[in-house]
Amino acid sequence: VEKHTRIADGTAGQPTGLMRTDLVFPPTVWRRGAPAQTREIVAYLGPKNYDQFQQADAAAGFTTGFGQVVDLGWFSFIGRPLLWLLQSFHNFFGNWGISIVLLTILVKLATLYWMTKSMRSMKAMAALGPQMKALQAKYADDKQRQQTETMALYKEHGVNPVAGCLPIFLQMPIWIALYRMLSNVGELYLQRFIPGWIDDLTSPDPWHILPAVLFATMFMQARLQPASVDSMQQKMLQYGMPLMFGVMAFSFPSGLTLYIFTNTVLSALHSIYMNKFDKESL
Repeated sequence: VEKHTRIADGTAGQPTGLMRTDLVFPPTVWRRGAPAQTREIVAYLGPKNYDQFQQADAAAGFTTGFGQVVDLGWFSFIGRPLLWLLQSFHNFFGNWGISIVLLTILVKLATLYWMTKSMRSMKAMAALGPQMKALQAKYADDKQRQQTETMALYKEHGVNPVAGCLPIFLQMPIWIALYRMLSNVGELYLQRFIPGWIDDLTSPDPWHILPAVLFATMFMQARLQPASVDSMQQKMLQYGMPLMFGVMAFSFPSGLTLYIFTNTVLSALHSIYMNKFDKESL
């Protein structure tokens, strides 16, 4: 069976925006006196509401395949719980934007332990800055010895240089899963957060306010991170990441940008607490 789908452009008497689907079956030879052949087609035209699709088989009494229509991607095992949490918050508060903010807070609390350990490791690395610079100067002509001595210094003080990347590794699958969820689940389509500004959480911010605020917030949050010995690495963290996400946010669904913005604000508050009050990293 071949299927052809096209959207009319208003020509040939077709109204603009009309979607037409043709099902083309292979030729069939009918013999005289043979019973007529029939084919049964199950189709659905409407929004891709995840909950309704999950109940389609039970309602129809046979396997429809509708449950596989909403594609949440590789991280569907994260996307499905996130969607369930969003729906639970929405059932109570009645606003998808508020639900996304509450979901962000919940995810932040769930990852707070690892974020705290990462921050402490980064602060410990910053404290070793003078000793690392001394090693770089001492073994400037022997990069292998410099690397060996640096790793020995890390081990002596119990510092994990990879721990600083942990927040990104933890958040990226969640961002990807949320992006796929916002792009594919019909429940969130045309759902507003603030009337007159964000009237559809699955579309980019029409006024570009969220991307601009996100860039500024990520820039300020990066400045709160412990200073790295590698100045280029520090510049990439302070300028590259906010610029990259700020530009991408112009095409992100507003709901995803709202999630990243809320997460960035919470990360900034966490950094302030760690810098001023955390006894283990003072």
